Amino acid sequence: MKVIRILSFDPGLTCTGWAIGDYDIETGMLTINKYGKIEGKKLLIKNKELLAIYSKQFVQLNALAEAVSELTKCKPNYVVVEDAFHQPGRTSAYAALILCIRTIEVVIAQNLNLPVNRLPPCKVKSLSTTYGNANKATVQEAILSDDLINVKETRQNPLSRMVEHEADAIAVAKAFVMDILPTHINK
Repeated sequence: MKVIRILSFDPGLTCTGWAIGDYDIETGMLTINKYGKIEGKKLLIKNKELLAIYSKQFVQLNALAEAVSELTKCKPNYVVVEDAFHQPGRTSAYAALILCIRTIEVVIAQNLNLPVNRLPPCKVKSLSTTYGNANKATVQEAILSDDLINVKETRQNPLSRMVEHEADAIAVAKAFVMDILPTHINK
């Protein structure tokens, strides 16, 4: 296999970034064909009738599952997600991230029968910027200036409107090809 398709996520109930990329093993080039975001508030607006019955978080997770299911149609060889991180005093945010990641894992298992690879946030940042505590703006700048990443720009997705979660999803894909993919290829 010369080209490997990767579906990557920067998870969050408020906003989940995603990217679909093709990694060319021979050239080392990662071409991002599509990227986008799944916004929690927009999901809630589309599912008002469910909100009358279920909790906000349940409705968001259900809608996230539907959106991820749609993304599986790209038929990736690998799926990768930035793992959850815990900040003292932000336990509920950590719990929401875990639920988001588990939702992605379940949908991927059901639709593609693939495992979801997890990468720690500090590893994603250090592999995309060389600094494990880089902020989101630095990550976005790094992936857009990386000579081994080609982000296809479309009218629907101009690079000027890329949000941090979308850039983070691309950084997750890059970290995957640098850190985990070599162990799969060399088997």
